[in-house]
Amino acid sequence: MADKRPEADAVLVDRFWHNYFSILEKARIHKTVRPWYRKPVEAYIKAHPGRLASHLPVQIDDYLHAKG
Repeated sequence: MADKRPEADAVLVDRFWHNYFSILEKARIHKTVRPWYRKPVEAYIKAHPGRLASHLPVQIDDYLHAKG
């Protein structure tokens, strides 16, 4: 079994947020508002530990629908 390296995880997390904020930038979400977009994503991640890449869009839709 491979050892998990915290620095490798940190690189992946940084890449995730970089990509997420790039998407927000392309959608013309103003820079000052972007942190507010991060909060629900962090809540989703906290509520669903594990690998995000394995999540299906319907899971995210269900989560957001339940949140209102």
